[in-house]
Order: sequence, then C-alpha cells, then structure tokens
Amino acid sequence: MPIRSTACDGERRLFSKRKNSESRRKERSRPFPTLEQRRGGRAYPAARLFLLALLLTVSRSPAYAGLCFNIEKNAGAAERILTAVGDQLHLSFNHSIYNSAVEEIFAVREEGFQLTRLRYSEARLVEFYGYEKADFEDGIWSVTPEPVLLHDLNLRVSDSSRMKLTLRSATSLRDIRPPSGAALRITVAACN
Repeated sequence: MPIRSTACDGERRLFSKRKNSESRRKERSRPFPTLEQRRGGRAYPAARLFLLALLLTVSRSPAYAGLCFNIEKNAGAAERILTAVGDQLHLSFNHSIYNSAVEEIFAVREEGFQLTRLRYSEARLVEFYGYEKADFEDGIWSVTPEPVLLHDLNLRVSDSSRMKLTLRSATSLRDIRPPSGAALRITVAACN
C-alpha cells in the first residue's frame, strides 16, 4: 500500500483554493461578459454585415470611384477599362520611316499619363526623337525622359504601324490591338 503524505495533500488543497479565488476575482472584475462568452466564441454577424455595407457604400461614392481608361475610336462610343494609379500603359508600334520597333511606357495618374520610359530597337531612333543619351539593355535602346504628364493620348493607327496597347496592372495584363485606320483618343477619368 502506497504511503500518502498529508503535507502534499494540504499543499494541493491550498493551491486549488488559490486558483479558484483568482478566477473568482477575474470574473468579478469584469462587469459584462466577454464577446466569446455572449456568443459562444462567435463574433457578431450583424456587425460584420454593417462593416461590409459601409465599405461597399464608400467604395461606390464619387470620391472613392476607381479610375477607367476611356478609349474613343473614330470619335465614337468609348470603351471603358478599369485601371488604377500606378498601372502601366505600354504603347508599342513600328516606326513609320524606319519600320523599327518603338515602345512608350506610361504610368497611370489621376490627371492622365506620365511618360516614364522609351524603348527603341535601333540607336538611330534615339536621335530621331531628340534624345542624346540612351542605355543599351538586353538588345534594346532605353531612354528615361524627364517626367511629362499628358492629359490624353491621340493616336492614328496606320497599316504598317502594327500598334498594340498593353495595360499592366498589379493583377492583370490586357492587350488591345486597334484596327488599322482607327483614330483613338485615350483618357483617364473616374469610373461612374
């Protein structure tokens, strides 16, 4: 038969009493039950729905409306494409005289387009467009121009230009190939 110590039993009882009295003190210090106690660990679904409705209302208000590209073709109806500040618009085409590849890269701003980079397949295009210095990177001549903000882009698509517009955002990539002979006007405006 095992020998039981009464001192150990007394310490156990004393420790148990301290533990119970501490938990009672915590319960008394909280005048209201906690969220977990009230809802059985679940948060308020009505509060979540309210916050979601508030977020949707704010995001649809004019002050928080997203930006869109408005692409007018031949002064007709405009196509709208959702965009955001910081997205990039790449305009690629073949030069009409030299038939060499040209790419103009614009950053989307609330007021329009900021020219950020020019890329040419031949060095003579750097001089043709009036730049004195270009970097040769991976077989392409690249120019970083002074920042220029354009409120709109007016483009005429010729048969030989093979123009392509590429919208690059953080989540997607979209190519637009305007038809030959088209006249395009591209602007940035709030989506309504």
